[in-house]
Amino acid sequence: MSTSFYHALSTARKPTKIHLFANHILTKKYHHDNDENVNHLRQVIGILQHHDAVIGTAKQHVTNDYAWHLYNATKSC
Repeated sequence: MSTSFYHALSTARKPTKIHLFANHILTKKYHHDNDENVNHLRQVIGILQHHDAVIGTAKQHVTNDYAWHLYNATKSC
């Protein structure tokens, strides 16, 4: 296989900054009254695991939408 394929594969497997941030948020200790907010954050992170968000092939307005949803979900926690 070509070198560019292996490079693309290794790049796709690296965690992005947004996923590292999301993981940091989810591993914090939460109070029980935040369960609904944490579940909302988990749903948003599920959306962020779409292949366009993971490897960065989404158009800019889609990336902005991902960031907006993540911001709103994290500020409620």
